[in-house]
Formats: sequence, structure tokens, C-alpha cells
Amino acid sequence: MKPMHRSRSARLSALFALAPLFGASCTENSPRPVHVLLIVVDTLRAEHLSCYGYERATSPHIDQLANSGARFSSATSQSSWTAPSMVSMFTGRHILEERLSIPTETPSLPELFSENGYRTGAFVVNPILHNEENGFRRGFDHFKADAEFREISDWIQSEAKRPTFTWVHWVDPHDPYGPAPEYEFFAKSGGTLPAALTRYYEDLERADGIANQAESRKTVIASIDGYDDDIRLVDSKIDILVRALEGAGILQNSVIVLASDHGEGLWHHRNYPVGEELTEPATILNTHKMTHGNHLYEEQVHVPLVFFGMGITPGQVVDTPVENVDLLPTLMELCNLPIPTGTTGSSLLPLMRGEAAERAPFAVSSTRWVQSLRTPEGLKLILPTEAGRASGLEAELYNLAVDPFERQNLAKAQPADVKRLSGLLVQRLEGGLRSDRGAELSEANKQAMKDLGYFE
Repeated sequence: MKPMHRSRSARLSALFALAPLFGASCTENSPRPVHVLLIVVDTLRAEHLSCYGYERATSPHIDQLANSGARFSSATSQSSWTAPSMVSMFTGRHILEERLSIPTETPSLPELFSENGYRTGAFVVNPILHNEENGFRRGFDHFKADAEFREISDWIQSEAKRPTFTWVHWVDPHDPYGPAPEYEFFAKSGGTLPAALTRYYEDLERADGIANQAESRKTVIASIDGYDDDIRLVDSKIDILVRALEGAGILQNSVIVLASDHGEGLWHHRNYPVGEELTEPATILNTHKMTHGNHLYEEQVHVPLVFFGMGITPGQVVDTPVENVDLLPTLMELCNLPIPTGTTGSSLLPLMRGEAAERAPFAVSSTRWVQSLRTPEGLKLILPTEAGRASGLEAELYNLAVDPFERQNLAKAQPADVKRLSGLLVQRLEGGLRSDRGAELSEANKQAMKDLGYFE
């Protein structure tokens, strides 16, 4: 997989320097994108992309899209694992409680495009999203699990003369980390532990007597190397998709959105006390979260969000806190389509036009154990749910402006802020979707979650 040639990169920049001429304001009479490509990269932390300040060159092609489009520096996913996060993204609705499925009465993103004359295609790797009972197949004319590149390219080529909505969902950064040996890059040279993580582990050793640090650090470093190699690989895949649009002659009429359903723990925070007590000496590996699913710390909910193409003014960086739930109303407005009633997300087009936006300036997320709210000033409340409180969890409050890694819990020192933000959190989530889970998971969902490593 070859990197983007400079000449092609220059062509993309030149092409979308004309984006304002294509109607960035998206009024009713302005041209709208004919083709919409939504790329969701499962388990992708914003902090591990070069365009978000990462020191490694993990994402040269994503960087090009971001530099030639609009990048949201503070985007939040509505949950820290795939199913509820994608339910929220596909419905434009917040989630009060975890859900595996899209409500049958709620229109989803592909259904809205289909009803408005778009051909719809999906190419999805994550097995939770394959399962027909979860509703993610609804509205698609063509839905393919584990598709090869040729199948995606054939779809793009065959539908080039009609409006299309295409969803591609890859899981390359998901554990187990690391691509095939021929795609390894960072793993071959070997990395080092980030300085902030080194200091944190040293503090743990002094204060808590965490044992076997040397061996734990080797595993953490190897995991980060593999995770970054997976990102580098998926970045190359994204370049192939852009070239497929270009080869079909439709790139200039397309909008591309890069998003992620959630991030990854990579041993930045302790596990919540929801499992068995340790029967062996405490180490980084058995006390901290490698993956995702129950935490709402920034490494698990701060996600990349990039818009590129027709109707998007190039070179924008938007710092206002936004959410994945905003994606549906944004695409509806961008394509001059009606936004369905009940949507709790807000269109991001005013922010991309530099206008004052009438929107709640908070970002919220939810899991079974905790819910969170982040303010524009960087205060972050993590509040346990009833299940979380039953497991011994307490309120957490962080000032991300001075404590970006969420180490100093201010909840007891600032009870007034906890009370104020708790009220805002309840208000923000009160219209959210409720759980669809009965006493037992279906066998198909059990198998899908086993395949993804959520449980054995």
C-alpha cells in the first residue's frame, strides 16, 4: 500500500480549495454532495493520530483529509463501546442507557438517505453490527460483512451515476493489536513508554506497590506499537477509498466523514471494581484497563471527527466540544434533507461556517456503570449510575485544562461543581434512548461479543 503521491495530494488540495464555490453554506438552493462516504474506524483514539498532535506519523492520509477539510479537535463518542455508540450515531439520539439495537420506530441514517433517493451500501467488519436483530442493516440496498477492497470499489464504480450513501466500518485498531508482519512498522523499531504514562506508573509503584513493573511496561509498549501499526494500516486503506472515488470520477461531488465509535484504554486508568478480587500480586496489567467498554475517561471517548469534500471549507479546526450524535443532523443539513423530529444532536455546519451555534455546549457519554459530561471550559464530571454505585463507584471531577490525563479527582473538593454538572448531565440525557436489553443476550449477540473479546 503506497503512500499518497505529492502530486495527488496537491490535486486534492487544489480541488477543495474551491469548496466555498460548492456551497459551504448549504442553503436550500446550493449544490449538495451527490455521494456521502462515512468511514468509521473502530476503537480509534484521537490522540493517536498525527493531526491530533501524536508524535508518531500514524496517519498521513487522514492528516491530508483533515488539512483539506474540517477537523473537530474535541469530539466525544456517546459510549465507550460499539453498539450503543453506533446506535446514537445512526439515530442522532443520545442514549440514557446502553442499547445494542436501533429502535424500530426511530429512523436511522441509511433509512433517511434511502427515503430521499440515495443508493445505500455498507461494508462492515464488526460482528455486532452484522447481526440483523440489532437494526444496522436497515435501510441499506447492499450490506456486506467483511468485504474485500474490490467489492467496495465495485460498489463505488457501479453506483457512480446515482446519489449514494456508503458506510465503511473497519476494526483494525481493535485488540488483538498489530497487523500482519508485512505491515508492521513501529513494532519493528520498538517504541518507548510515553512520558506521562511513565510518571504515572512510577507514582503507582511508590504509592501502591504495583509489582512487576518492568515486564508490564514491555507489554504496554508492545501493545501501543501494535495499536499504532493498525492505525497506520487503516490509514492506507482510507487512501485506497479516496482513490476509488477519484477513479470513479466522483470525488469532486463527494463528502467524506471520518469518525470513530470509541477509543481505547491502553492501561491509562484502573479497572473499575466490577469483577473478582485479585488472587495474585497487583500489576499494571491486572489492575488497569487495556481495552474499552466501561470507562468514560478521555482515552475511551475522545474520538477523531473529520469532514472533507463538497460543501466543506478547507483548513478548519473547530475547538468547540461536539459529539458523534451530531453527525446525522450535520449530514442531513449538508445534503439539504429534512432532519427528523426527536433528534437530540445538532448540525455542525454553523460551527464550520464560523457562526454562533444554538447548541448545548456540552459533550455527554453513557455506559452501564457511569455517565459523563464535559464542559467547554474543560471540567469533566463522571457520575456513577445505579449499577456503578452498587459496585462502589463514586463521583469523579477533573479539570482537563490542567489535568488532561484525569489523575486528580476534584469531586470532594468542589461539591458545588459536582451538583451543578450533575443537573446538566441529567437534563442533557433525559431525552435519550433507553435500554433494549432483557434478562438474556441473544445467542448471536453473545457470540459477537465473544468474538470481539468483551467476554469469554
